[in-house]
Amino acid sequence: MVQNNRQMIRLFFLLVIGVGIVGGWLTMQWVQLERLTFATSTADNRNWVDLLALIGEQTIQLFLGLTSGQ
Repeated sequence: MVQNNRQMIRLFFLLVIGVGIVGGWLTMQWVQLERLTFATSTADNRNWVDLLALIGEQTIQLFLGLTSGQ
């Protein structure tokens, strides 16, 4: 059985958290989403379930668009 060094695990964990924070910050600086992208009829109803579903769907579409390679 291999014993892992706790300090190395903590270092890698902090590294992953740090890179995630830097990546989130860079995304906020470089990616500007248009507010009209999320403007649909659910904005009139204020139905939060439909709004969350719409945001999730738009996020999936954005991810698919970025990874399609076209």
